[in-house]
Amino acid sequence: MSNDIYNFPKDVAKGYSNAGFTVIVQDNYYGEKIPYILELMALEKK
Repeated sequence: MSNDIYNFPKDVAKGYSNAGFTVIVQDNYYGEKIPYILELMALEKK
């Protein structure tokens, strides 16, 4: 399965967050992909 399905919501959420918006991403993630998704969505250290 392509990681594009995970990168698209990450890119959109980070774009809005960087513009100053509060962002909530809602989807269903299961199993071994959960740590991967949490890492993708983590805030970037400044």
